[in-house]
This record gives sequence, structure tokens and C-alpha cells, in this order.
Amino acid sequence: LLLRLFLLLTIGTSTLVAQSTEGQWDTYIAEYENGFPGSTTVRMDLIKKAPISQLPFVLVTGLVYGTSRADGFPENETFEVLHKVGDQLEALIAKETESILVGSFMHKGERLEYFYIQDQD
Repeated sequence: LLLRLFLLLTIGTSTLVAQSTEGQWDTYIAEYENGFPGSTTVRMDLIKKAPISQLPFVLVTGLVYGTSRADGFPENETFEVLHKVGDQLEALIAKETESILVGSFMHKGERLEYFYIQDQD
């Protein structure tokens, strides 16, 4: 149990460090379906400002990844790739429309990214 908790906290901390440097980010680990853990990262400094009238739409996008870990989290190498792709995704969306990355969710081989965006097209 202590090893499992340590691993979950380590993953959560890594998620927090890899997120955008803007804002205040918090990471939460919880147990979901069939005992699988999930990691939620949220930009806390926007809680009292949301909804943001200039960014009225939410875009949810993400990746599916393979893992050999029983808990469904990625191995270190895959974790690094997910963050690089996430950074590239954030830059791509910013080229197309005004946007803010506001959170992410990782669970059972899937990582979702949540953005507030200006345009829906």
C-alpha cells in the first residue's frame, strides 16, 4: 500500500511539473472504475474567474497510449512523450484560436487535455 501511494504521488508530482508554467496547478489522484487510479490536473487560479467570456468553448482532446503497468499509468518514457505531445498540442491550438490549457485527466491508458477556447471552428 505504501509503495502504491508513493508511486501515485510521484506520478502526480511529475504531472504538475510538466504542465504549463502559467497559473497555479494542482494535481489530484483518485481511484476510479475497478480500482484503477486516475490523475487530474487543474489550473486552480482560474476557478474564481470561470467561465471566461472571451473563451466560451471547451475543447477536450487527448491520446490513447499503451502501457504494461497494471495501474494503467504510462511508463516513464511514454509519460515524457505524452507531455511533449501535450506541449505541441497546446502550441498548435494557440496558433488557431485564443486558448488556455485548464486541465488534464489521465486514466487507464488515456490522457485528456482540456482547453478553454475562443472559436468553436
